[in-house]
Amino acid sequence: MNNLDMLLTNINRNNIHPPPEIEEVLNFFNSKKPMRDRNRCHAFMILRYSVAKECKRIREFNVILIGQATNHLWKNSTSNEKLEYFNLAQRPRITYGKNSTTQEKAEYFNLEHSFATEYLSIL
Repeated sequence: MNNLDMLLTNINRNNIHPPPEIEEVLNFFNSKKPMRDRNRCHAFMILRYSVAKECKRIREFNVILIGQATNHLWKNSTSNEKLEYFNLAQRPRITYGKNSTTQEKAEYFNLEHSFATEYLSIL
């Protein structure tokens, strides 16, 4: 068994799916690190955050292994699991949009999953 297989065995998928709460994601993007640009927020990046958090819990800090595990988990996630991450990825953009009014933000959070469903149908 190689290191990646061992890591995937030890990762608890229940800590990966469902994705983290919106507040946790917003805190992540509000950090002072310049690479965390909320305008470039996407579903895979949030999944990587969740995987890194889970790897930290099991004391795995190898960035390359964490990236490989993230790729594996993304490729093997169901459409519904990916949909949750797509929906979550849209929220920091809406929340911090320069031209977004409070009403637009409120309407966004009440929308159905239609935009993500359309996006997944393209894949």
